[in-house]
Amino acid sequence: MKKSLLLVILTILSVSGLYAQEFKPFKVDVGINLTAALGNTSGSGIGGYLEPRFSSNDHLTFGLRLESAGFSSGNITVNTQEIDISSTSVKKMTFVTEYFFNTAQVRPFIGLGLGVFQRQSYGVNVGLTSISVGELNNSLTNFGFAPRVGVNAGHLRISGMMNFSGNDIANFFSLNVGFEFGGGRQ
Repeated sequence: MKKSLLLVILTILSVSGLYAQEFKPFKVDVGINLTAALGNTSGSGIGGYLEPRFSSNDHLTFGLRLESAGFSSGNITVNTQEIDISSTSVKKMTFVTEYFFNTAQVRPFIGLGLGVFQRQSYGVNVGLTSISVGELNNSLTNFGFAPRVGVNAGHLRISGMMNFSGNDIANFFSLNVGFEFGGGRQ
């Protein structure tokens, strides 16, 4: 079973390599993301990502995305003169694939990422006479997925991604803006 699956994958990759490529096959994306948590977790924040990718042809890419996103939400209580702020960090490592619809200068695409999501939560409480900082709950790790749509315009890359990160980890939407190094026209 494993040998036949490997044979099918190698056949697909070798056939896709027979066609002349207009774009260089290796590229690395680096950028920032603006995030908004959905569901039980509220808040918004910012993060960053690094994504090396390989193009098997001009329309299909495969890669690995390393990303960190943070969300903050706060509660300010005036009566007791106390401030509570909670922060959640979600780190993920996903294997990604994308399909580009054309080979023009502006290239719309759809994609999917599958991988591991890890959440870490922290809290800060500031009172009249004390400040406390601590981890709110233990680190959680889940398998998740992240469909995305976007556009490449030259080396500028803009995309929207919905991250479904499993039980007890915040699902979140991210708007990504970054630059692609490599991968230009040959």
